[in-house]
Amino acid sequence: MPARSWRGPTGDPAQEKYRKAVVEYFSKREDDARADGNKKAVDQIKADRKEFEAKGELPKMIPLELQQIQTAARLAIATINMRKMALDGVKSERKDFEDGAEYPRRFRWQSSRWH
Repeated sequence: MPARSWRGPTGDPAQEKYRKAVVEYFSKREDDARADGNKKAVDQIKADRKEFEAKGELPKMIPLELQQIQTAARLAIATINMRKMALDGVKSERKDFEDGAEYPRRFRWQSSRWH
């Protein structure tokens, strides 16, 4: 399966919530700047949005809400990746055992103690 871009749907609700919150944040800021007639702010917001879409980086001055959502999304992704790695390790050990290899290392002490 090819790697997905962070911009596409990931199936992770925390990541989707983060992306949606950032898009709403930029839209609200841009609408407010346009209403005030502040062209310089509109140009800066467009540049910030473009950087976010290209690199996934936010400007340094973002609301605390977005920082918390971003942290939760990153934590969710890290947790998913750790679980996948652990599952892959267990699958590998099980396959080795089924192929006739010795007990996996973490079971050796227990098996020698019981015999």
